[in-house]
Amino acid sequence: MIENQHVTITVSGKGSTQDEAVSRALSKIQKQIFSEINQLVIRAEPENIEEVEATMEEYTERFFFLFMPRKKLNCHVTLKVDVNLKTIDSAKFNWQKKGSHHPLRRGIRGRNRSYSN
Repeated sequence: MIENQHVTITVSGKGSTQDEAVSRALSKIQKQIFSEINQLVIRAEPENIEEVEATMEEYTERFFFLFMPRKKLNCHVTLKVDVNLKTIDSAKFNWQKKGSHHPLRRGIRGRNRSYSN
C-alpha cells in the first residue's frame, strides 16, 4: 500500500542574506512535490542537495541619491534536491458506496404530518 519513490526537483529562493535565500528555497520543496505528485505524500525526506547556481549582488543604497549611503545585499540560490518519498495512492483503497438521503430531499413522507388533517 505504501510506495517508495525517488524524485529530483529544482527549487530557488532569494533573500537579503545567504541563509535567508537557502531557507526560502528549502521551504518550497514541499509545495513543489505536491504540485508534481498526484498521490498522498506521507513522508518526504531530502537525501542530497546540490547547488546549481548561487549569486550575490551587492549595491549601494542612498537617500535622495546622495545622502547616507549604505551597502545592500541580494542573494539568489537555485538548488537541485533529491527527495525520497513515501506515498500512498487513495485510488487503491477499497471504497464502498453507501446510499444516503439528503435531508432537503426527503419530501413529505419523512416529515411529521400531525399538524395536517
